Amino acid sequence: MCIIRTIAYFSAVWPGSTQRSKESFVNLKNRYHESYPSTNTLTLRVNIDGVPLVRSSKMELWPIFAKIKELPKSNVIIIGLYAGPTKPNSVEDYLNDFIQALKVITNEGLHYNGKHYNIALPDAFICDAPARAFLKCTKGHSGYNSCERCTKHGIRMDYKQAKLDDLEARSRRQNIRIIGIKEKAENSRPTEFVAKLLPELLGKELFDHPVDVDRAHRIAAPAKDGKPRAIIARLHRFQVKELVLRLAREKAPLRYDGRPVYIFPDLTSAIMKKRMAFQHIKEKCRARKIRCGFRHPARLVVTVNDNTGTFSTPAEAEKFLSREAKDWDTVLRLSSTLESRL
Repeated sequence: MCIIRTIAYFSAVWPGSTQRSKESFVNLKNRYHESYPSTNTLTLRVNIDGVPLVRSSKMELWPIFAKIKELPKSNVIIIGLYAGPTKPNSVEDYLNDFIQALKVITNEGLHYNGKHYNIALPDAFICDAPARAFLKCTKGHSGYNSCERCTKHGIRMDYKQAKLDDLEARSRRQNIRIIGIKEKAENSRPTEFVAKLLPELLGKELFDHPVDVDRAHRIAAPAKDGKPRAIIARLHRFQVKELVLRLAREKAPLRYDGRPVYIFPDLTSAIMKKRMAFQHIKEKCRARKIRCGFRHPARLVVTVNDNTGTFSTPAEAEKFLSREAKDWDTVLRLSSTLESRL
């Protein structure tokens, strides 16, 4: 028979006395129709987990199960069942009855059919991440520095802000930023103006079809020092946007109506800050004719001697170039000397 006890605000269904617990082990042969192994020692494997009882209630069930390692075909043994509004507050109260029964049965062993069997301590507690953290009294798997094996502290990311930055960056993947077009040149029709401007600047023969522009507008910021505001345009096809940026690099410098014009990808301020951190490395790469560029959103790609590396931080890029590029550090010192003279 099982008895019902109370642990804090938890109801515990416990198999009862240690004698009845021992009897459950002894009767394994008859219950599961399996012969005992030749070994004199039986080993427990314990499983602990928490599951909600029903979706409409906050009640949780926290059972303790066990299985005999040497009897692989036997069923799982129910050691205890605990139910409450949340997981147990105290792991000591939760495991107390189990530990007391385990002490007795490991010290006394089992006698069956004239043979004595030793009961070894559990060789494994099989738990998921939340249950393991509960048993070991450690931080949960989603907590800060919760890894039990890591020796270095990680950097906590603001997930919500990172998600917003990623969504904003993705929404701009088909945008371009055009700088240098004088104010009112679009005559209040910026979308049609950009659709005609791009082939005229870059070469009509290089476009198989008319450039489809979903929308275009001037940025809201007021003009400074007489400089015209930039035009933001969203192209209908991502491939056309990539073609426009490539042609703008190849045909630079561009001019329209006697003024220099520049075309850039429309990046968020967060991505621009990350890319600007690589600026000194890009300048040195250009001076040494080392191929470099960015992979979205802000990873620097460098190719030296047929070796290509992708880097998220300037320190990683510096380490790679110091190893692969000849006299890279010498160029650094020379550049610093020239800057100081200037």
